[in-house]
Amino acid sequence: MDIINKISVEEKIVLRIKELFDIKKVKKGQILHEANSKCKELSLVISGELDVIKYNFDGKEQLISVLGKNEMFGGPLVFSEAYYPANIIAEKDSEIIEISKEKIMKLFIEEEFMLFFLKELGNKIIKLSQTIDYLSDNSIELRLLKYLKLQYVQQNTKIITLNMSKARIAKEIGTVREVVSRTFKKLENKGIIRNLSNNKIENLRLTDQANNSINSKVSKLNKCGVKGVRFEENGMRWRAGIKVRGKSYDLGSFINFDDAVKARQHAEKLRDENYNSD
Repeated sequence: MDIINKISVEEKIVLRIKELFDIKKVKKGQILHEANSKCKELSLVISGELDVIKYNFDGKEQLISVLGKNEMFGGPLVFSEAYYPANIIAEKDSEIIEISKEKIMKLFIEEEFMLFFLKELGNKIIKLSQTIDYLSDNSIELRLLKYLKLQYVQQNTKIITLNMSKARIAKEIGTVREVVSRTFKKLENKGIIRNLSNNKIENLRLTDQANNSINSKVSKLNKCGVKGVRFEENGMRWRAGIKVRGKSYDLGSFINFDDAVKARQHAEKLRDENYNSD
């Protein structure tokens, strides 16, 4: 079989873009775009890693997102002729391609590129929602629990590999490395996790601590530990459901795990008020 048929649609699109446009090299620490500067191109990361960072009035930085290989940024901004809401800074030596609005419109003729663009836009919205979810809690412990719980569900294993340093995790959840280190130790002292090494922890009762909700028997296929709630990796959302008298009912999908749990709990309450069976 030809090698081109073995690669994904995403990789084909990136190869096509690399053939059409020049690659720009960015050094680690270089500010690619400053906050409040006008967005003139859609950018595609070819290699390396970029941070999307905002600074508050105290000068503390908040990591909004991490942009890796084959990820786009600036799409909606370039069409609305808007300004970057945050700084784009190279975390590593990186390579990017910048595409003007006029050239993007020509690429939209190709259906595969249009779908690639829309999928990336959807992923950005989901990432932003997760960041908002972290920051909505004043407790750093709860923020870290949410982060670890998501890693547990995505990796589907009791031994969780931390793919970021503690300094990077701190940026992700809006705090500093020292606080994250203390919070990891606090969670270990509570018997919620066990630190195995610098980048591996064992989940002892993450879900119980983070949810403290449903104490019913859970299916072996369930990854999150809450009956009637599962994580959909394709859509990066949580789906809730319930069975009443042998019939299954879909309760919807949610970006926030806690909202899915609440939907399940509300459905259980209604069921128990009207029926005596699961």
